[in-house]
Amino acid sequence: KRRKTHKHRKSHGAIGFHELSKRIAKAWKCVDEDVKRYCEQVCAVGMARYKVMMKEWNRKKQHQKMLSEEQVKSESLVKQAPEEINTSIIQGEA
Repeated sequence: KRRKTHKHRKSHGAIGFHELSKRIAKAWKCVDEDVKRYCEQVCAVGMARYKVMMKEWNRKKQHQKMLSEEQVKSESLVKQAPEEINTSIIQGEA
């Protein structure tokens, strides 16, 4: 099958990404030190919040992984024949 090509979309024409990034870099070089310090503080607060959220997300992800592993283990016990379950319980494998 042949993929359809998308028609070229017209941009708004105001400014391209390359020109925008040049203007931002130029403006940032001229910014007052107080403004830079403020921006760095805002960034630090945002980064701290992000790290806390990621730590919580990773903790939940790990907990979910443990639960799913336990579920797989219990499902495998259900699939075993009754005599295999009794033997594994007696031997302390469960």
